[in-house]
Amino acid sequence: EAFIEQELWDQVQVASSRNRTTTRASCPPGSHVNSFTGLPRCFYCGERIHTQSVYQGKPRLGCSTRIKGWECQQASAYLSVYEPQTLEYLKEFHIPEDYQKKIMEYYRRSDSTQGDLEAARKRLERQLERERDLYRLGDLTEGEYKRRRDDIRRQLDALNPVPSGSDKLPRLAQFLSDVSSAWESATAEQQNKLARALFEEIWIKDKKVVFVKPRPELDPFFRLNYEESTKKAFEGVTSTRVELYRTPYLRNSALATGMVGVELLAA
Repeated sequence: EAFIEQELWDQVQVASSRNRTTTRASCPPGSHVNSFTGLPRCFYCGERIHTQSVYQGKPRLGCSTRIKGWECQQASAYLSVYEPQTLEYLKEFHIPEDYQKKIMEYYRRSDSTQGDLEAARKRLERQLERERDLYRLGDLTEGEYKRRRDDIRRQLDALNPVPSGSDKLPRLAQFLSDVSSAWESATAEQQNKLARALFEEIWIKDKKVVFVKPRPELDPFFRLNYEESTKKAFEGVTSTRVELYRTPYLRNSALATGMVGVELLAA
């Protein structure tokens, strides 16, 4: 089954070609679907972030925890705060010439750790069953159980094996190299299709996009881009400082498993 629908692929190519001669963009105000629909999550509580309201055609995003009246420090903000960060990230997305060699090496490393991944999967499945038992016994509220369940499911999703083989890589690389120009001239609905083709989740903290969780097929490209961007940003800086930046991404498994940091590029 094709990873990218032919219709979406054609739209990217047409938009990319159009952007060589024009910079005009069309995004109808008041659209029911916006570029982030169904994707944002709150960094603080892990819950979904929804379109809370639309004022004069400007969507405003709010954490579902706060919308329900519960405590969360994530304040609402206009979608227009986050969209330029996403576009800048896509514009800065770099695919090196030797990407196929590096990504195939990533596949080989992934294959060598399948045993560890299977053990981690079984551990998370047991943990999920324990959370269900606690909820049935009344030791967890429905909200607590759902938050813990969703967190474990995100960690399980991150363990899905990356499809091996190099036959898809050139097509995926071309899609990524054209997607930023397509984004600029797309409608809100088309931007949402593009975003869903790229990401499973977009994580927001205050007024910054801090993490994205890429689709599994694109995960090696995003990891490669993240690693190379980090190296470039910290050229001549001590390894300790690099480790301090990378620590939340590598070690905060409860929140950032399978995600790629974008704040460095968006800053």
